[in-house]
Amino acid sequence: MKRNKTIGIKEAIDLYLKEMGIENRMREARVVNAWPTVVGPTMARYTSKVVFYNGVLFVTLSSSVARHELGMMRGLLVAKLNELAGAPVLTDIVLR
Repeated sequence: MKRNKTIGIKEAIDLYLKEMGIENRMREARVVNAWPTVVGPTMARYTSKVVFYNGVLFVTLSSSVARHELGMMRGLLVAKLNELAGAPVLTDIVLR
């Protein structure tokens, strides 16, 4: 059997996720999982809950100082998380 075109494993997985309709859900999961990496270990320590819903990341924090600090960096955090997700899936971050 002769193959005309071969593709790499990453391309095959991306194609499979797209065909199954779960590509965006995987990107949303990447955003949630990347939160501790993006904010760093100190800020991640104050994070108690991270939920993604309708393009918005809801983050529950135990410190008002951490909430204020992250609120000042909201635009930068959105850009960095979208970059790690591979597509603009995140529109806003709500800090609670």
